[in-house]
Amino acid sequence: MEEFFEKLLEFLQELVGLSENVESITGDVESTTENVESIFGFIDSIAESGASISAANATTTASVVFLVMIGISFFGVILDIIVYLFRSVGMCKLSKKAGRKDSWLAFVPVAWHYVLCDISDKPFKLFGKQIGKKRTAAFWIWFVFRYLGGWIIDILGIIISTFVLAIPYVGTVIGSILMILLPILPNIFCAIIRGKFLYDVAEVFRPDHRNNKTICVLAILVEEIFSSDLITLIFIWNMLRYTPVTKENETQTEEKLLETVD
Repeated sequence: MEEFFEKLLEFLQELVGLSENVESITGDVESTTENVESIFGFIDSIAESGASISAANATTTASVVFLVMIGISFFGVILDIIVYLFRSVGMCKLSKKAGRKDSWLAFVPVAWHYVLCDISDKPFKLFGKQIGKKRTAAFWIWFVFRYLGGWIIDILGIIISTFVLAIPYVGTVIGSILMILLPILPNIFCAIIRGKFLYDVAEVFRPDHRNNKTICVLAILVEEIFSSDLITLIFIWNMLRYTPVTKENETQTEEKLLETVD
């Protein structure tokens, strides 16, 4: 009986030791878990700080881009105003120098093309054929194609899609080519008319200049590519250096009359 109690006591002691070991293991696991959590917490804090820095950088970049865009837009507006003023003043002076009475229209947007067209008193000819009885008819043709050309293209597109594309095989090819070319035709036609305006002005002020056609063609090409009237502005102020042919003829006639009287 005593042996039984001794063995039971030993068993209980072993059981107590095992529980202590389990508690120590559990404590180690808990400490490890706490260490892992602290590591993940540190990583989270780094990520949050990085996100805040990225957000701040993104906000700064967006602000800089916004300010740059505003600056570019403001510069563009200022440049347009400068071009408008110099072009209008130059066109007004050029028209008065040519003896025209409607030079004030040079300060009206779009209408300055009318002044440009009306500086010359010769009939407006395009590809060797006269356009309209009055020269200003060319301006109205330019105006229609410039500002109503989109509607004209839409109508022509309906006609092409209705009749041309209905032709088997060939109609599809021709219609596709026309549908590609039609949108740019009004711009090309307007550029040709404006180039003729510039050429006629050059013929008024310097008819003997060999490069009038070349200069006018290059001016229109540059303006169409960059969508700017800056070249026309330079052209106008360059023409102001010359005396119109009609004025030269009047001066020569007056000098001859004075010589005859003397």
